[in-house]
Amino acid sequence: MNFVLIRKSISDAKWLFLSFGVLLFVFCWTRVWVVSLIETPRFTAILDQFWEQFGHFSPVSFSHLVSYPGRVALTLAEPIVVFGISIWAIARGSDAVSGPLDRGTLEMLLAQPLSRVQALTTQAAVTTAGTALLCCLCWLGMSLGIQYTVVKVAPESAGLVLPFLDVELPNPFQDHQPVKVPLSNEVNPASLVPAVMNLFAMGFCVAGMATLVSSWDRYRWRTIGIISGFYIVEFLVKIVAMSAESLQWLRPLTFFSALEPQWFVYITVEEPELTWSFFLFDDNGQIVEMGPSSYNLTLLGIGLISYLAAALIFHRRDLPAPL
Repeated sequence: MNFVLIRKSISDAKWLFLSFGVLLFVFCWTRVWVVSLIETPRFTAILDQFWEQFGHFSPVSFSHLVSYPGRVALTLAEPIVVFGISIWAIARGSDAVSGPLDRGTLEMLLAQPLSRVQALTTQAAVTTAGTALLCCLCWLGMSLGIQYTVVKVAPESAGLVLPFLDVELPNPFQDHQPVKVPLSNEVNPASLVPAVMNLFAMGFCVAGMATLVSSWDRYRWRTIGIISGFYIVEFLVKIVAMSAESLQWLRPLTFFSALEPQWFVYITVEEPELTWSFFLFDDNGQIVEMGPSSYNLTLLGIGLISYLAAALIFHRRDLPAPL
C-alpha cells in the first residue's frame, strides 16, 4: 500500500512539480547569463550609488556582492526562486489532510488497511523529495549558466620589476582592455551547494508548517490562506528587522532570519573552513553568531517539529463526515 500511496502522491504533484521545475531551471540559467551583460566596474558604479542607503539590507560585504560569486549568489535570493519553492511547499503541505478532506476522498483513503500516520508520512516524503529536486534543478540551471557564460574581466597586471631594487613599475606596453573568460574561471558551482541546501531547508520548514495547519483544518482554501498570511507576516518581520539597528531584536521572531543563501556563498568563498560550522567565533574565542549549519538546523528543526505535531494532531482528531 505504501507504493500505491507514493504513486498517488506523485501523480497528484507531478504537474505542479514539472511547471515549477522548468520555471526555476530556466530562470536560474537565464539569471546567471544576465550577470555577463553588465561588467563588474559598471555594476560597482551602479551599486555604489545606493549602498550607503540600502547596504544594510545585504547580508554580505560590498566587495563580495560586486564580485562574480556574489552576483551569481543573488540568483538564490531572487523572489521568483524563494517564492517558487515556498509555493510548492505550501501547495503540497496544504494537501496533506485538509485537501482530501475538503474533496471528500479522505474517508475512502483511510478505509484502506493503512494508518493515518502512514498516509501523512507518505505525502510528506513525496513533498520533501520534490523540494530537494526543485533545489537541485536550481543548482543545475546555475551550473550550466556558469559553464556556458562568458564574462569580461580586467587582465592581470604584469608590471616591470627593476633588478636589484625589487621595485615593480606599471608596464606601459600592456593592453588594459578587458578580456573575455568563461564564468567558470570566476565562480565554482560547488560553492553554491551550501546555499542551495539552505534553500531546501527553508522549503522543508514551510512544507512542515503548511502540513501542521492542514492537519487540524477542514478546508484547503482556508489552510492556504492561514499559512500564506503567516508567511507574509514573517517576511515583513524580516524586512522590518533589517531596516534599522534598533529593530534587530525582531530577527529571532521570523524563520526567514535563517534563510541567507548569499551569506552561505560568502562564507564558502571567503572562509571555506567555516562552511559547515555551527558557530562563528571572534579572536578571543567568544561566540559571535550562529554558523551556517545552525541556520539549516533551525529551519529543518522547525519543519520536523511541525511534521511531528501534524502527525499527532491528525492521529487524534475526529474527522468530520464529508459534505
